[in-house]
Amino acid sequence: MSAREWLGQQRPIGTCSPERRIEETIVNLATVLGFNTIERQTIRDATEMYRVGDMPFQRGANAILDLSRLLLGRQPPAG
Repeated sequence: MSAREWLGQQRPIGTCSPERRIEETIVNLATVLGFNTIERQTIRDATEMYRVGDMPFQRGANAILDLSRLLLGRQPPAG
């Protein structure tokens, strides 16, 4: 599924669960990094990264770093 298609399925932020907001953040980051598609399992794996860590800021920073590594290891950047 393309990142844009996935985002098209999202509801307004105020109506989304925290998990859906995390997923949308992941898809947005993947899109900014140049990925045209993202696997559902990659989204799940990256969402789980947000649940690890002691403090929200540390969790977020680690998740972004780990997500970029995960994405770069799974598929090449788009063209």
